Amino acid sequence: MKTIEEKAQAYDEALARAKKLCEYPTTQPFVSTLEEIFPELAESNDEKIRKALIGELNTYFDKDTKIDGFSIERIIAWLEDQGQHYKFRNGIQIGDKVTRNDAGVLVNLSQLKRVAKPNEKQAEQKPAWSEEDERMFNSCCAAVAAADYYTLDDKQDIEDWLKSIRQKLKGE
Repeated sequence: MKTIEEKAQAYDEALARAKKLCEYPTTQPFVSTLEEIFPELAESNDEKIRKALIGELNTYFDKDTKIDGFSIERIIAWLEDQGQHYKFRNGIQIGDKVTRNDAGVLVNLSQLKRVAKPNEKQAEQKPAWSEEDERMFNSCCAAVAAADYYTLDDKQDIEDWLKSIRQKLKGE
C-alpha cells in the first residue's frame, strides 16, 4: 500500500503530464475532461480576460500604435507580466512564508526552498506595482474604452478585472 507522500507524488506527476497534454492542439477536445479530473488545470476568468485583451490588441492595433504614449507592444508585454504575477499568487500554498525583499518585491520563501538547487542564485525581481504599471494600467483602460467592438458590459468587466489586478498587486 502506498504512503500519503507516494500518493501525493503520483498525483503531482499525473498533474504535470496532464498540463503537458493541454498544450497540444490535438488534445484540445479532451481538455475539458482533464480539467474535470484536475481542477487546477482550469483557466480562471482573469486569465481568460488577460489573454483576450492581448488577442484583441494584436488583432486590431499595429505594434507601433501608441495609447497614452505606450506602444501596443509595451502594453502587451505588461499584460503578459500580469500573468506572471497571477501565477506567483496562485503558486502560494497554505503554510508558505511570503515576505518582501529589500526592493519591496514579494518573495515566496517556501517555494524558493522547494525549487532552488544548491548554490543557485535567485534572479532579481521587480516591485509588485510601479508608477509605470499605473501608467500602463491607465493605457489599458483607455484602449478598452476606445474600442467600439466591446459592449458597455464587456468594457466594465474588463475594467473591473484590471482594477482587481491593480488592487492585488498594490496590496490593497
